[in-house]
Formats: sequence, C-alpha cells, structure tokens
Amino acid sequence: MFKKLMGQVPTVVIAATTAAIFGGGGAYAAAQITSAQIKDQTIQSRDIAAQGVGTSEIRNQTIESGDIGEAGVGASEIRNGSITSADINDSTEKYLKGQRGDTGAPGTPGAPGTPGAPGKDGVVSPIYSDTELVTVKDVGGSFGKFTGTVRATLLDTIELTPGTYVLSSEGFFLNNDTTSGKTRMQLAVRVNDGTDWGKDLGTCFTGAISTLTNRESHCSSTRVVEIAEGEKVDVYAFGYADDQGSADSGKVDAKSFVTAIPVQ
Repeated sequence: MFKKLMGQVPTVVIAATTAAIFGGGGAYAAAQITSAQIKDQTIQSRDIAAQGVGTSEIRNQTIESGDIGEAGVGASEIRNGSITSADINDSTEKYLKGQRGDTGAPGTPGAPGTPGAPGKDGVVSPIYSDTELVTVKDVGGSFGKFTGTVRATLLDTIELTPGTYVLSSEGFFLNNDTTSGKTRMQLAVRVNDGTDWGKDLGTCFTGAISTLTNRESHCSSTRVVEIAEGEKVDVYAFGYADDQGSADSGKVDAKSFVTAIPVQ
C-alpha cells in the first residue's frame, strides 16, 4: 500500500517547493517548511525535478492532503526508495486512497454445465393389502367355479400394473363359535381369467381348526407371479370339512395380508 501511496505523493510536493524556494539549502528548507506555509493544492509535478524528493527533504508527517493539487505528484518526482510511511500523516494517507468505486454490473451468466450421469433406478415400493375380519359364509362343498357361482367368500381385490411380482399371502382365521373340529380353512388368491378355477396365484390351508371359540389358525403362501394387462387379483377364504359337511359355515372369521413386490 505504501508504494501505491507514493504513486501520488502529496508529501513529495512540499520538498520540491522547498528546494525551489531556498535553492541549495534544500535540507534546511525541508526542516523549516510545513503545510502551513504552502497554499493548498498548489504544488504540481512540474514543480519538482525528476527524483528530486526524498526523506531528507520531508519533515515526518507534515504533508497533508490539502497541499496537493489534482495534477499531483507522480512516481517520476520521487527518489526511488527514499520516501517512507513516516513522511505521510494519517489524513494524507486517507486522501490518497480515494473513495470506493461503485459496484460493477453483474457479469454475463456462464454456459450451462455438463449434464450429470443418469441416476440409479428408484426402488419400487411394495403393494400391501390388509383386510378386516369377514365371516366365511360357506364351509364345505365346492369352492365354486368362475364360470358359474363362486361359493368362497371374497376378502379383497388388488389391482397391480402388468409385470412380475413376488406375491406373499397370509390367511388369518378366528373361530367365532364352537366348531366340529373337522374343518380346514383355506386362503385362495386367484385371477378370473375366464377358466373354471381361475389363475392360481397362491393357495394355502390350515390344519384342522379348534373346536373351541376364539381360537386362531394361520396359513401362508409365496410365489413369483406374472400379472397381465387388465388382470385383477382376488383374495378368497373358504373351508373344507373332512366329512364333506357344512356344519361350520359362518363360524369362522377370516382376514388376509398380501404383499406384492415388483421384480426388477
């Protein structure tokens, strides 16, 4: 910063004036003349010989900003390396710095960056089905045909987009009354594809259910299945008695849990 200040050297001007007024007694004049003897802003670069001003011609910190004209003093009037910060007072240094300029206009936006690499495929969320307890109306006899009448109790219908899935199905059964103890409950997951028994996506059976009320039983099935355009997945509950009887109809409640996980 000091070199920058020297480029406008207000201080130097005084020394030159001193030399001009007192001739050969420059050192003596520099020790005697201060800014009080100089008319404000009257010293110009033309008044000073090339490299004619040095520290020996300046009383420390006696030159002020008011002593220097707009044309000022340039680097050519300063003897190289001879002016130090001790020759310039605080007010002059502030003057030489000048005022802060206005903020420049925003620059032109840069060109768009190179597109990044494609992201990884997202993880497809599983599809869940969780039904409420429903009473299985018919137990015993035929499950029923899709081309006729289905006697099994519908628990849920799930709509899946076409594709391949890991389909996990669980049946939960709860006795709401005493039973014969000869019935095995069934969970059946089907697509009505126009055939008698439909497209089987998972079938499971429990063991013989308890004869007591409020007793639970379970079964589960897991398969990899293909779902075509327009196919709907139906979930049914049914029961078969060992004696082919229907005494346990309406005595068991059922619900289903189904998870369909898309296969990439």
